[in-house]
Amino acid sequence: MKWNYHKHIAPLLILWVALLLNPSKTAWPQIVVGQYEDEAPMRTWNNIGIITTPAVSMGETQFTLARDCSVALTNPALLSRLPKFTIAVNGATTRSSFFRYSMINTGALSSQENISLYLLALDYLGASYSFKGWTIALNFAILEYYYRPGIHLESRYDGQIYQTLNFNQDGALSAINLSLARKISDRFSLGLGVNFVRGWLEKTVDEQFVFDDFFLKDAVKHDFTGFYVNGGIVYDLTEKLTLGAMFRTPYTKKSDSESSRLFRSSAATISSDTAAENRYKQPLVLGIGLSYKFSENFSAASDLTYFNWSSYEVFSFDEALARDFKNILKIGAGAEYWGSFRLFGKKAKAPLRIGFTYDPQPIKEPNVHYLYITFGTGLHMGRFAVDLGAMVGKEYGSGDSLNAQKFVVTLNYQH
Repeated sequence: MKWNYHKHIAPLLILWVALLLNPSKTAWPQIVVGQYEDEAPMRTWNNIGIITTPAVSMGETQFTLARDCSVALTNPALLSRLPKFTIAVNGATTRSSFFRYSMINTGALSSQENISLYLLALDYLGASYSFKGWTIALNFAILEYYYRPGIHLESRYDGQIYQTLNFNQDGALSAINLSLARKISDRFSLGLGVNFVRGWLEKTVDEQFVFDDFFLKDAVKHDFTGFYVNGGIVYDLTEKLTLGAMFRTPYTKKSDSESSRLFRSSAATISSDTAAENRYKQPLVLGIGLSYKFSENFSAASDLTYFNWSSYEVFSFDEALARDFKNILKIGAGAEYWGSFRLFGKKAKAPLRIGFTYDPQPIKEPNVHYLYITFGTGLHMGRFAVDLGAMVGKEYGSGDSLNAQKFVVTLNYQH
C-alpha cells in the first residue's frame, strides 16, 4: 500500500487551533463521506436484529423461518414455532474493505488502494421457553460495529523520525431483547419484543512534529443508549406457503459525548474540552417475507425489508450534521435442502443452503449497493446442531470496488 501525506504544516496548525477555539466542531467528521460516516456500521447501514447462520446462508431471510431463538430480534412471532426449550450461540468473522473514511482519502491522508479490516466476535446468546401457547425469549446481541482500520505513519529524515500520525476508531452497539409470542391458532401467531441498546464509539487522531516540538490531539467519545419495540406476525396461507411480517419502531439513539482537543508546543499549550448529548434518529423498519415448502426436504424463502432512512438525523455537539439519505428496499432470497444419513450409528441431518442479497445503501450520491452470494451447511443430530454459513459480496456504484464477507457459526440446542 502506498500512502501520500500532504505536508502542509502551517495550514494544518491553523486548522487545529481554529478547531480548538470552536468546541462545537470536530476535526474531521465535517467531511461527508457517505458510506463511512463515523457512526456508519461496519459493512452495511442496513441492520435489523442479529443474523445467525441459517438466515445468512439463505440470503439473510429472517421473517418466516423459525430456525433458532434469534428470530426474537426480527420477527418474534416465529418463537411460537420453536420447540419447548431452545438455546443458541452465534459467532462471526467479518471482513470489510474501506477506501474513504474519516481523514483517509478525504483530506490529510490518501491511499492508492483499499484498506481491509477483519473482526471476530461472539455476537449472540439467547434462549426461549414455551408454555401453554406462550413463548418467552431473552437475548443478547451485538447489532453494529463502528471499527475502522487504524493508521500509524512515520516520516523520517536522515534516518530519524521527525513526524508521526496516529488514527484509531472503534466501537459497537449491543442490545438486550425480551420477547413474548402467542400462538393464536395452528396457523397464526403474534409476537412482540422490547429492546434496550447500549454502545460506545471512540475516535482519536494525534500528530507530532518532533523537531518543531508540536503535538496535536483530537479525541471524541460517545456512550450510546436507546430503546425500541419490534414485533411481527406469522401466518400459514396454505400448508406449504407461509407469510411473515415485522416492524421495528423508529427511535433516538442518545449519546453522552465528550470531545477533547490539545495543541502543545514549546511556546504555548491550548486545550479545549466539551460535552454534549448527541442524538441519532434511527429509521422505522418494515419487513415482509414468504416461504414455500416444495417437499419435506426442500423449501425456499424471500424477504423484503424497508428502511425509512430519509428520516435519519444526527445532532452532534449541538450541530445538525449533513445526512441526506434516501429510503431503501433490501431484498433477500434463498433455498435449502435437507439430507438424512447415519453418523456413528445415529440419525443425522445436514442442510445445504444457498441464496443472494441485494443491499442498497441509503446514501443518495453515489448510488451504492452491495450484492452478496450466500451459502452454508450444518450438522443436526438429536437435540444439538451446528450450522456454518457465509456471505461474499461486492459493492457497486462508488467506483472503489469494495468487498465484504461474513462467515458465521451457530450452535443450537432444542428440546
